[in-house]
Amino acid sequence: ATSLFYALSGIIILLLATFVIRDKPENLGLHPDGEESLGVSTDAIHPSSQASAWSVKEALGTLSFWMMFSAYCLLGIPGQGLLGHVILWSAQLGAPKATAGFFMTVFTISTGVTAIFGGGVADRFGKRRVLIVAYTLSGLVLFMAWRKVETAGDLMLLVAIFGLVYGISAGAGMWAAYVGDVFGRASLGRLFGTMVLGYGVVGGSGPLIWGKIHELTGSYNAACLFSALCFLIIIVCVLLARPVHRRPIVVSGRSDGSTTG
Repeated sequence: ATSLFYALSGIIILLLATFVIRDKPENLGLHPDGEESLGVSTDAIHPSSQASAWSVKEALGTLSFWMMFSAYCLLGIPGQGLLGHVILWSAQLGAPKATAGFFMTVFTISTGVTAIFGGGVADRFGKRRVLIVAYTLSGLVLFMAWRKVETAGDLMLLVAIFGLVYGISAGAGMWAAYVGDVFGRASLGRLFGTMVLGYGVVGGSGPLIWGKIHELTGSYNAACLFSALCFLIIIVCVLLARPVHRRPIVVSGRSDGSTTG
């Protein structure tokens, strides 16, 4: 019965992916920025859009990509570290074991609430600016937690506030869109896939790092300080990941001096 369930689930997913999901703005009559195309393809309106897109090799040769890569890798340490240990931390601070899981629920719900609105905020004020603000606030919250979290109530307040500010830009969608803004869409899947791999290796070690710090210090407060320092490095990386300028490209007999970002 279980095998049949998974088989049917896979068939449904494939059908939805084939007939429902649209992976290009043009499939919905839109440009990448949500503008109406009026029935004309993006390439017809912007003939240089594909020609000016970065290849994987070109993007990997830029400082901006590696700064994005580093920031995204480190991003998982605070989030995954807290998520992996918040139940143990709450129990350590005296929360009943039967309700300790509620701390994780509060964190995930608060993160999800602001993640829903993060994309709209980024469209209005700019993705890079939103990333910097969100990570600055996240770092400040964890820095305060280093000294202030002493009870289960303090921890509940921490996970709620941190989830709200962290969630603004925690979604992979904003980072993928930001990479696409800078390097174009032609190699976006492979470039962002490289970043996701780094996130899995480095960011996935967050729970291990938090656990090791707890073993050495006897509390999770020091892990909050370490994570706040991670956010400081992340902010520096985002600041250094500036839009990249390219040399003019000749398209259809004319010179296209556009820049990406």
